Amino acid sequence: MVTCALVTSRTGPRLIRSDARLEATAFWEVTTFLLNGALFVLVGIQTPAAVRALTSISLLQATMIAAAVSATVIAARIAWFCTIPYLIRLVDRRPQQRQRRIGARQRRPLAWAGMRGAISLAAALTIPATTADGQPLAQRDAVIFITVVVITVTLAVLGPALPAVVRSARFAEDADEAAEEQLALRQLAEIRRGGREGRAAPSAENRCTGDRA
Repeated sequence: MVTCALVTSRTGPRLIRSDARLEATAFWEVTTFLLNGALFVLVGIQTPAAVRALTSISLLQATMIAAAVSATVIAARIAWFCTIPYLIRLVDRRPQQRQRRIGARQRRPLAWAGMRGAISLAAALTIPATTADGQPLAQRDAVIFITVVVITVTLAVLGPALPAVVRSARFAEDADEAAEEQLALRQLAEIRRGGREGRAAPSAENRCTGDRA
C-alpha cells in the first residue's frame, strides 16, 4: 500500500487529469476523516472493556506501568529530535542536505506531535487471545489496557498544548507557496487568453468566407 501511494504521488500529476485529482482529493479527505472518527470511537468503546478485562495484574500496577510507558514514549521522541538531526549533520555534509536544515525551535512541534492513536490500539488487539495449544495468552489484557492509557495520555497531554508549541516555533511565512499561487494564476490567465483567441479565429475566418460568397 505504501509503495502504491508513493508511485501514485509521483506519477499521478502526469497521468491523471486535474479535475479527477480534485475529486479524488475531496473524496479521500472525507473518507480519511470518517475512518479516523470511527477508529477513535473504537478507542472509546475499548477503554471500559480494557478496564473490566484487566485480571492478570492489579489496576494500580497497570496504571503505574502505563504512566512509565507514556513518559518513555514522549521523552524518546523529544530526545530523538534533539539528537539525531545533529548526528545527520555530522555525517551528511551535502549542500542539498544543508538547505533542508531547520533550527531547534522549528523542530519543537515535530518532537511534541507524538500522539498515539487507533493504530496502536489495533496493533494491541491483534495479539492472539490464546496460544498455539489453546491456553489463554498471559497478560494480553494488561497490554491492551496499557495501550489504551498511553493513547489517552498522549492525546490529553500533547494535543491541547500543540497549538502553543507551534506558535512558539515562529515559523517564517512560506514564500514558495505564494510564488506557486502566482504561477498558477498566470497559467490560468494564459489558458483563458488562448481560449478566447481560439474562438476569435474561426469567427474571423467565417467572416472572410461570407465576404467571398
